[in-house]
Amino acid sequence: MRNRIDKMNCGFAVVIVLYVLYAVWSGEVVAYQRSGSDYIRFIDDPERFWGITLLYCSMAFWFFVYGIKAMLPKSIFNLLNFGLKTNMQFKQVVFFLVAACITYWLVFKVAVIASNA
Repeated sequence: MRNRIDKMNCGFAVVIVLYVLYAVWSGEVVAYQRSGSDYIRFIDDPERFWGITLLYCSMAFWFFVYGIKAMLPKSIFNLLNFGLKTNMQFKQVVFFLVAACITYWLVFKVAVIASNA
């Protein structure tokens, strides 16, 4: 069954987007670290606030993409199709590394722009 949507991943994406909307509305976001959590306020540190908010947005985006991967073209589906019992191909590893680098670069670039706006 290739045309199934993974409702759990799409649900995670919706919950994260709702939290991001709440964080932007309230002006405060929670950043989780090893020893606990830290509340970042927009007024105190706008660049960090937007950076963490956009990281949450990118996480929601990738949850959504992974949730609808069955609806995507076969070539993209094959890139996103991996699991614990499968061996990843070299092109999948390259795809995930490039996607992660572009995502983080874009997040921090937009965070700097948004904090100075």
